[in-house]
Amino acid sequence: MGVLPFKKIGLEVGIDYRDLSSDHRYPVYFNAKLGTPEDAFFKYMPAIAVGGFDFGTKDSFSTTM
Repeated sequence: MGVLPFKKIGLEVGIDYRDLSSDHRYPVYFNAKLGTPEDAFFKYMPAIAVGGFDFGTKDSFSTTM
């Protein structure tokens, strides 16, 4: 879902539910992408985007029991 109302810079965020292992402990994942379209600030400018996916809710330092 796009969350910024600007023409030259966009931000998309999302939430995914995946439960591949059927343990139901950490099935929610988040993703985000920030970018600009082609020709946003000058002619022939390429589109640029940076983002990430599978940001989970599990603390990577915690131990499993």
